[in-house]
Amino acid sequence: MPPEALAEAKAEIARTFATLPIAEMSLWERQQIATSVRERVFAPYRKTLMQLSVAGPSRHDVPQTTVHAQSMEVLMPMHKVLTGYFICPRCDEEFELDRMPAKEAVCDDCHVPLEELEEDEDGGDDY
Repeated sequence: MPPEALAEAKAEIARTFATLPIAEMSLWERQQIATSVRERVFAPYRKTLMQLSVAGPSRHDVPQTTVHAQSMEVLMPMHKVLTGYFICPRCDEEFELDRMPAKEAVCDDCHVPLEELEEDEDGGDDY
């Protein structure tokens, strides 16, 4: 829903509740009233959205939106990073990695993905 639809729904719900005895109503009744008001306000927007999706949006129909820097973090995929001791399975060379992206964790010589070194059962390293 566009922000103006959300704002309009909130305002309409507040106007509706201003005329009702809220203290005497159960939570369920208040939720039902708020939901019905919200759905009534959202109906024209949904109809417009459905028409746009069926007809296909043109450049003039689609509102221009700006993406804030904080929103970009949400849109960017998360990348796994590796920290610890790793070994090349082909040449047995050991590497100490500190927050290296997993896709870059390859042996410098063999270009084989590195494998994490497992600790001994007593908690020591495999030396």
